[in-house]
Order: sequence, then structure tokens, then C-alpha cells
Amino acid sequence: MGSIRKMKHSFKIKYILVTPLLGALLISIIALFLLHSVSEAQKKYLLESFSIRVQQINDRIDKHTDFITEYSEQFINELKNDPQIVYAAIYSNDKVTIFPSNFISIHQIRHQQEGRITEYNQKQILPVKLPLVDKRFNQVLELYAGLKADELLKDYSAQRNFVIIVISVFLLLAVLLVFWLDRFLQLPLKRAINKMGLLAGGQTNISGEQTIVAELQTMNTYLEKIDYYILLLKKRSHKLEESRNKKTKEIQRVKENLNNELELMYSLAQLPVELNEENDTDSLFHRLNKILTRQFKFDFSFVFLHKGEVYQYHSSEVKGLQMVNEKLAASFAEYRFDPDTIRQNGQIIPFVSEKPPFAELLQKMNINGVFAHLPIPQIGLLVVGYLDQKKRIKQDDLRRLLMISHIIAYRVENLEAIDILRRSLRIRTNELESSHQFLMESLQERDAMIKLVSHDLKAPLRNVSGLVDSIRRKYDDQLSKDIQERLNRIKSNMDKEMKMVEDILDSFKALEQKEQSDKVDLNIVVQRIRDELQFEIDQQNISFTVDSQLPVFYSNEHIIEHVLLNIIDNACKSFDDPRGNNRIKITAAETNHEVIIRISDNGRGIPKDKQETIFKPFTQLSTGQSARKLGVGLGLALIRNFMEKINGRIQLESAPGKGSTFILHLKK
Repeated sequence: MGSIRKMKHSFKIKYILVTPLLGALLISIIALFLLHSVSEAQKKYLLESFSIRVQQINDRIDKHTDFITEYSEQFINELKNDPQIVYAAIYSNDKVTIFPSNFISIHQIRHQQEGRITEYNQKQILPVKLPLVDKRFNQVLELYAGLKADELLKDYSAQRNFVIIVISVFLLLAVLLVFWLDRFLQLPLKRAINKMGLLAGGQTNISGEQTIVAELQTMNTYLEKIDYYILLLKKRSHKLEESRNKKTKEIQRVKENLNNELELMYSLAQLPVELNEENDTDSLFHRLNKILTRQFKFDFSFVFLHKGEVYQYHSSEVKGLQMVNEKLAASFAEYRFDPDTIRQNGQIIPFVSEKPPFAELLQKMNINGVFAHLPIPQIGLLVVGYLDQKKRIKQDDLRRLLMISHIIAYRVENLEAIDILRRSLRIRTNELESSHQFLMESLQERDAMIKLVSHDLKAPLRNVSGLVDSIRRKYDDQLSKDIQERLNRIKSNMDKEMKMVEDILDSFKALEQKEQSDKVDLNIVVQRIRDELQFEIDQQNISFTVDSQLPVFYSNEHIIEHVLLNIIDNACKSFDDPRGNNRIKITAAETNHEVIIRISDNGRGIPKDKQETIFKPFTQLSTGQSARKLGVGLGLALIRNFMEKINGRIQLESAPGKGSTFILHLKK
């Protein structure tokens, strides 16, 4: 039992001896951790200080901008005077502004690790990246900067060396303490324990031992110093933690302000788009009140319009209080006030006040607050604010509200211009409709007259032509050559006049039937035309060939037959020699959208410079022996007109001596 007890006492003593070493190791770990925390806190402090300076520069540029120099250039010029800046670059929409231009490239800047000290061109740099807001053009830019980290690295090295020295000293002291405890405490303790054992065993003659109180007191002194340094490190750590928390709150506040600013900028950018949805001024101002109270977070909004020499109430909105809105509308229905009450030096300028011109009406409804007054150019007055008098309307808020008032004025001006344009358009439309009706009636009267005259001319012309034929049959042998030639000219002129009258009547008939759509079988139509012109075909000894199977489609059959008849008749008249190899060929093809008909002949042909002229009214070619066979020049002009009426078109391919090909394009 005695040996077991001695072993336990020996184990406890060894445990006491090892404790200083463990304490020294623990203190070393704590010191290294604190060193790292201090270094990180210094870096964060440097970054946060730079962030605050950036915000101050941004506010200064925003307030004193000249609107000429670009925002990025102004910002870089401000940063050039900062002694902590090694380089700075602003990146936006693939455009880079960098200072200094020959130190580092944007590619190298964007690939540096943010927040980690790196060495570049023998300089210690702390890279940082921050967002910037260009309020003039509602742009979000990126700022890349390199901060000087030489002093920071030197401080870190000095602190690290100091901690290493302190740890080394603590370890040395711990080793010495262990040695001292083992050399001067363990043996006396063992002796004391042995003496206690002897006393417990009944021995009373114990002498020759010296006290160890002095050694214990010295050891306690060292322990108190160690405890003091530990407490000192804890206090410093606590201060660093408080500083870090303070900076974190400041950063959070800056972020919240930036988010609010971005949200307001987005709402301001969307305002013209939302207001463009309104088509009259009343709905425009009602929409404006809702936008100001909901998106721009004001508690209330009033609109007063300029009526003569006063401002008259138009509309209002109080956020979230429908009953108050109704009472305000009823109380302010007839309210108006003199603009002189808010003029300053003869002008109405933006200002903030706790007592608006209509304060008495608001006090009756127990409404108080702070009010911003903004003139709407040429329109009236905009009043917005907060119900809480402790809130303040900042200068930035007034600037935004002034921009909103100008947007409203521009939109109202556009609405008035649109309204004037609509009235003018309505008046002009009515005038055009009246003119169109008058012209249509005049055209109908003209067409009726021409149709009547043309119809009445046919009978006299036919009678004259019949009398000429009768004279030639009865007295042909008795007539002189001169009289026969004169009769022939009379007959020819009568035929021309008859042809012209028939063309005019056919034109009116086709126009009356232009909306008609029938099933057109080209095989039947071409056969009818061939039968009608068989005498001319035989007389000119023409080889008339047609495709074996022509298409069938839907269109105006009367117009198509009239067009083909005129073209084929002209082709029969294009041959000068009846004994020649005269040919007329008709082919047709169809696509998904149209039918294409080609009428070809190998007759006289038409010169290039005359191919467009023949489609004009009262124009004809007078060359060749068959000139006397032509009419008055209405045929092809009417054909082109007919083709346009049924959404078709006509083409001509011809050359003198090689014949002509007329190509008809007919819509299905």
C-alpha cells in the first residue's frame, strides 16, 4: 500500500512539472491566433478606410460635376492625390481608365486575388475591388485599386518577430521553471511527503529540513506576471473585436444606403416608361402620386395645377390610408392658393418646409410632417414629404424630385402635342373623306357620261361605215380612183373610231366586273379567241400553236379573255408579209402563287426605246406595212390597267426583226 501511495504522489508531482510546458504551448497558440487576428483587422481597417474615401470622392464628384469630363476620368484624377494608391482602374462597358497607364495592365489587375497582399514590381500591394455609381447616367462601374501594403507587411513582420521572441522566452522560462521545480521543489516535496509518512507512522524525531516558502513565493510571482500578460492580450483582442464590429456595422450601413440609392435610381429610370402608358393628364398625375408614395417611399404626394393666377388642387395620395385619401380629395376639391406665398425673390424654387401653403387644412385633419415643394415647369406645383417630422428630406431627394418634375412637364407637353395632332388629324381625315366622296361622285358622273357618249356614238359610226360599204358595192365601177381612196380613208377612220369606242366600253365593263372571280379554263378561253380571229390568222398565213394542256385557275375570266384577245390580235397585225413563216405560240406555267402566260410571235418586233411607250394611252407604232391596221393606241394601255385591277402585271420581251413575247403574271 505504501508503494502504491508513493507512485500516486510521484505521478502528481510529474503532472505539476509538465503543467508549465503545456501552459507555454497554449500561450504560444493564443499569441499566434491573436497575431493573425491583428493582421486581418489591420487589412480590413485599411480596406474600409479606402471604401469610405471612395464614397466621399463619389459624393464630391456628384455634387460638383461639370458634365463634360467623363465620370471615370474625374474619379481617377481624385485618386491620383491619394498616397495609399499604387494603381487604380475603372472598368465599364469594355472601356478602361487606368492610372498609371504604364505600371500594370487591366488583365493583370482583374486576375489578382482581392484582399491578399501580393508583390508586383518590387512593391507590396493589397488589391481591392469596389462598385461605383455614376448618378448622371445611371451606370454601375467597377473600381480596381492597389493599396500600399509595405507598412502593413512591416508591422506584421515586427509583430510576428515580437510574438516569436515572446513565445521563445515563455518556452525558455517554462523549461527553466520545470528544471527549477524538478531540482528545487520535487526533492523537498518528496522529503516533506516522506516526513509526513514518517509522522503518520509514529516517528517524532524529524529535523534538519529547511522550508521552501521562498521558492514557492518566487514561483507565484512568475505566475502572476504570466496572468497579467494573458489579461493584457485579452483586452487587446477585445478592443480589436469591438473595432471590427464597428467597422462591420459601418460597412453594412454603406451597403444599405447604396442598395437604396440603386433602387431609387432604377425607379427614376423606369418613370418615363411607366408614365408613357397614360394617355391623358388626369391619369398621368394620379399615376405620379402612386409612384412617389410606393416606389420612392414618400408618405404623401400632392399635385397643384396652374389655373390663371392661382394654383388649384388636382390630386393627392397618402400611402396606405384610403380613408384619409378620400377626405383629402373632398376637403381640397375647390382649394387654390396664390403662388406669391411660396415665391422667393420673384421665383418658385425647390424648398423644404414644415408648413406648406395648405397647412391649415392639414391641421384640421391632424396631419403634420415635413414637405418638399417642387415647381413643375409651365404646369404647376408638386408637394411630397413625410408624416414624421423627424425625417429629413436630403439634397439628393430634392435633385431626384426636380428631375421627376421635369419628366412630368415633358410628358404633359407631349400629351398636349399628341392631342393637338389627333384633333388636326381628325379634321384632316374628315376633309379627306369629304373630298374623296366628292371625287368619287364626280368620277361616277364622268364615267356615266363617257359611257353614255361612247354608246351613243356607236350607232352613227356604224351607219356611216355601212353607207360607205353600200356606195362602194353599188357604184364601185363608176367611182374615180380619187373618190375610192377618199372612201377608203373614211372607212379606215370609222373602223378606228369604232375600235376606240369598243375599247372604252370594254374598259367600263371590265371595271364593273373586277371583283368577280370565276373558274378560268385557259384551254376554252384561247379556243374562243382563236375562233374569233380565225379570219386574220388565215389571211396572214399564221402557224398558231398552243400548249396541249393549259392550266385552270380562279380569276376574272372576262378581263383575262379581253387581255388575251387584244395581245393576240396585235400579234396578228405584226406580220408584214403574209407569205412569210409567221408564227404565234401560247404557253403557260403555274407556281404556288401565280399563273404565267407567254404569248410569242416572230413578227416585226418593237425597239427597246419604244417598249415602255406603247403601254401609254393614245400611243402606237407607225412603222411597217401594217401601220394602217392599228387602232388609236388604247389597247395595251387598257391591258396594263386591267392587269393591275386583278393584281397582275404584264412584261414585254422584244427586239426588232425577232418578234415579241408578252408575259402575263396572274395571281391565283
